[in-house]
Amino acid sequence: MLFIYGEDSVNASTFTKSTHNISSRPKTASFVEWQPDAWNKVGESTEAQRTPDLKEIIQEIVDKDDWEIGNSIVILVEGSTKRVAESYDGGKSKAPVITIDYRLEDENSEDDGNIDDEDNSSGDENTDDNQIDTNLLLLV
Repeated sequence: MLFIYGEDSVNASTFTKSTHNISSRPKTASFVEWQPDAWNKVGESTEAQRTPDLKEIIQEIVDKDDWEIGNSIVILVEGSTKRVAESYDGGKSKAPVITIDYRLEDENSEDDGNIDDEDNSSGDENTDDNQIDTNLLLLV
């Protein structure tokens, strides 16, 4: 079983090689449990490698008063199962990707600005207007 948290910070620090650099980072109260299926092939990118919804973790971070667009977010994975994943440093084209659909709050609407499962107004889930693709360092 794996547990996925965010770093409880408005702008996460760059990773370093210092002792406990990852394990000593403060964790969000929100987390998800993940029991991934077996990864049978190196470089595989299927449903088996897809995490559960991380919406609550990301929302907890971006709801902080000092959080700003462009700040860094770190996703932390803990657990006792072994999986091997690429990082951005291991190969830009092989790096894990996190996709975040969001809606910006409009001062004339009743939208709360929260990350949402609903499609955007155009009905196309893959428009550049509401999607960010960010390289994610997945430590498993």
